[in-house]
Amino acid sequence: MAEIDRHPDYTSGPAELPVLRLAIGLGDAERERALLSTLGENGSLVIVDRCLSVDQLLSLVRLGEVDVVLVGNTLHRLNRMTAMELSRSPIPVVLLAELNDESPWPEILGPALPWDSDAGLIRQAVVEAFSSRQVRTRHASSHRNRSLPATPAAPIVDQRTGRVIVVAGGPGSPGRTTVALNLAATLGANASTVIIDADLCGPSIAARVDADPTRNLSVLAQVDTATVAELDDALAREMQPLSTSASTCSLICGVPTSATKSTVSSEFFERLIDHLLRRYQYVIVDIGAGLIGTGAQLHRSVLWRADDVLFVAVRVDPASLALVINRHDCHHHHRIPEIEWALGVPATAVIPFDYPHVQRALATQQLLVLDRRSPAGRALRHLAARIHRGEMMAPHAQDEISRVRQSFRQLTNGRVRSRLSTAKDG
Repeated sequence: MAEIDRHPDYTSGPAELPVLRLAIGLGDAERERALLSTLGENGSLVIVDRCLSVDQLLSLVRLGEVDVVLVGNTLHRLNRMTAMELSRSPIPVVLLAELNDESPWPEILGPALPWDSDAGLIRQAVVEAFSSRQVRTRHASSHRNRSLPATPAAPIVDQRTGRVIVVAGGPGSPGRTTVALNLAATLGANASTVIIDADLCGPSIAARVDADPTRNLSVLAQVDTATVAELDDALAREMQPLSTSASTCSLICGVPTSATKSTVSSEFFERLIDHLLRRYQYVIVDIGAGLIGTGAQLHRSVLWRADDVLFVAVRVDPASLALVINRHDCHHHHRIPEIEWALGVPATAVIPFDYPHVQRALATQQLLVLDRRSPAGRALRHLAARIHRGEMMAPHAQDEISRVRQSFRQLTNGRVRSRLSTAKDG
């Protein structure tokens, strides 16, 4: 490291040094924690993210959100292909490795620092790597010629870069888990992917792929994860490869017993999804069929957060599918022909936004279709008529007929009693 001390860029004062954005991925949570508190002491470095896999590092590199990458030789999914991609990128890489390490990463990524190097030596290596790359690419990459920012660059930990894909389905065995598993394995071979078994009623992924069921979602939920670093540590302990044949995809197993369902709250799960979205390109969630009962709130919250929902069914006739547009506001929403054109499906029913009548029906605990003045109730009656495919009587009309019949019976009974009374008097 003598060359670092002689480099002219380090002889000047700190004001001339740029504030470097550093991403760390060592594959060792304890080592990362030890470095986080000391690497940025002098203000020359800003730690923008801690990465659990090399895919997360590559995602930051592609987005241009980092200036230097600090990599450990044990980082998850570090292989020859990903190492070559890192080496070809314009972002310099600093490698940490054990002294007896025989991996090929130093040949691809450059000389490695000892694994137990102190923070000062690593900081010097990071600055030297950035300066050397900056000199080599000054003419080819004009975006690297930037002046010292007035304030340190903001971390990107609040940026969402991934997509949530929810796999749901009806009761029985329509093949939800089969779809979720194979989709995750395929996506994981091409991008950073994690699959979560959130079926609280009948989790089965661990048994399907022979995973360790003791590392699961309920254990993760019970760990005190008040900070991002603590959640990263917990994930490192509880996550595991999907299988030996699909080790590029990470897995979070479901709850092991029904007694542990209550440990997984919807608030924790939403925070977990947000955390994973910043580190994985795809977050696949198998929520099963339980939209009511235990776990219903968690399943519904996941559906609200989903970018894509795959509903798995067996033997569905396309002709049996119908589009019902609810709460449609003709003043603010798209026109019905536009919606039908975008979805490629004709609308079977359009239920308008009818707030006053709906609230009145809720307050009086009456059915909306009994209100003859309600536009939404009228649309629902029309939907029932289309399903019935024939002449049908409206519910309120049937009630009126019942009242008329009851009144007629009362009138008839009264007349009979009157005649009987007159006959007795005669």
